Amino acid sequence: METKKLIEKSIKDLLKKYNFKKKWVYRYYYNNNFIFYLNLQKSQRSNLFYLNIAIYFKKYTTEIFPKRYSHIDFRFESLIQNNEENTKYKISLDYNDNFINIEQKISTITDFIEKYFIKFIKETNNLEDLKKNIFEKKNVGISKIGQSELWLNK
Repeated sequence: METKKLIEKSIKDLLKKYNFKKKWVYRYYYNNNFIFYLNLQKSQRSNLFYLNIAIYFKKYTTEIFPKRYSHIDFRFESLIQNNEENTKYKISLDYNDNFINIEQKISTITDFIEKYFIKFIKETNNLEDLKKNIFEKKNVGISKIGQSELWLNK
């Protein structure tokens, strides 16, 4: 099985354990206020892959599986504030790096998803949690709806 398929399967198996739902290439998680999704994207310019995260405010979407125009979006590495761990994570998503075997890459990726993403969504249950958890992150894209929720509803 090719590397990408092995990593996708490992991510799928891990997220299934946390009650994520699959639709298209996205994995969705729901709580009372938000819809989170995670997807694996291949770079158009290199052999790197990225994990993208999006957050929707439930009160602004009627879709069960929204996939466009998220209210907040960012790359997974924005959750990793430690530079050494961030580098380790990025290396694990480089499909040309043959110095690390596929089992190590999968282990790193799934460990980091649990350590950072699962922790993030479990700690983000309401607007105050979201504000606290999002403002310390780098490179976070926030739509007009996201901005109004984060800054106007104090």
